[in-house]
Amino acid sequence: MRKELKIGMVAGGVSILLNRFTSTPDFLLGMLTGISICFTIVGLLSNNKYKKLKSAKS
Repeated sequence: MRKELKIGMVAGGVSILLNRFTSTPDFLLGMLTGISICFTIVGLLSNNKYKKLKSAKS
């Protein structure tokens, strides 16, 4: 399991918990959910595409 996938799953869980148990503004929940989706997608990429993304980033 990649680090990005773990971060995405934790962010998604935090987003759901905040939505359920607090009155967090929708804007912040939306940003957290978006970040969660992005990290999860990056974490699920195949090895070839992941390496291309990492090499393009640096």
